[in-house]
Amino acid sequence: MTCRAKVHAKGIRALMEHTDTVAKIQNTFRSDTRVTLEPSIIRAGNPMAELSRFFGIVIRMFVEHGGRHHQPHFHAVYQEYEAVFTISPVEILSGSMPNKQQRLIMAWAEIHQDELQAAWNLLDGGKKPPSIEPLR
Repeated sequence: MTCRAKVHAKGIRALMEHTDTVAKIQNTFRSDTRVTLEPSIIRAGNPMAELSRFFGIVIRMFVEHGGRHHQPHFHAVYQEYEAVFTISPVEILSGSMPNKQQRLIMAWAEIHQDELQAAWNLLDGGKKPPSIEPLR
């Protein structure tokens, strides 16, 4: 077996293990529960509304009734990083984000603070919020 074939075989084995892991996670939930798998996010049921995308950052929001974050907030995902930011005042609540991306997210949130609050209110009322203009 050549070196290239060995590497290819290892990749296939890793993919199969990942597929098995996803299947096990999905089987732990009831079959009627929606499971969303994303970088560092595994959520059952309550889907996140995507509000914006810019510079590789994805901004999402969902309302957690009785959840651990009791104030209006949004989630930001960048590569393997995830952080939760409050809307007013704009502050990091939990998670981690590289400094450059954190500054971009906070600047964007300051610009769109009213729209973020409106999105939170819509989600709290069970409605889907509109997209918010990205940073350019």
